Amino acid sequence: MKKRFSLHNMYLRNISFDQENNMQLTLDESYTNHNHGEEGFRIGKAVLTFARLEKQHVKASYYQEEFRKELSFQELKDHIRANTVEIMEEMYDHNIMYFSCIMDKINLDIKIYHDQEVDYQWILSKN
Repeated sequence: MKKRFSLHNMYLRNISFDQENNMQLTLDESYTNHNHGEEGFRIGKAVLTFARLEKQHVKASYYQEEFRKELSFQELKDHIRANTVEIMEEMYDHNIMYFSCIMDKINLDIKIYHDQEVDYQWILSKN
């Protein structure tokens, strides 16, 4: 996978699947763009598309008191829509994308297992 820009400190706004099982993560606020020959702070939105992915390949969990709480895909989607979810750390392996997030003072972990190239789109805000 070719990483195109950092998602650190971005906010997850939506997660969805289309009819062809392509999953999209929509993020917004700000990030550093490394793809256009210059590094700099930009304001905008990012859309990541994972081709041909199954919902069971998206794992999410958080700690509540001393217990780990696993979230279904629908629960994760509901939490992203209802709460502020900020990406604090991102890690990549051959077929895994891992996000360590803060969701209203709770640590939320998201793992996405995929076998296709991830498409990154960056949409600059008009200011």
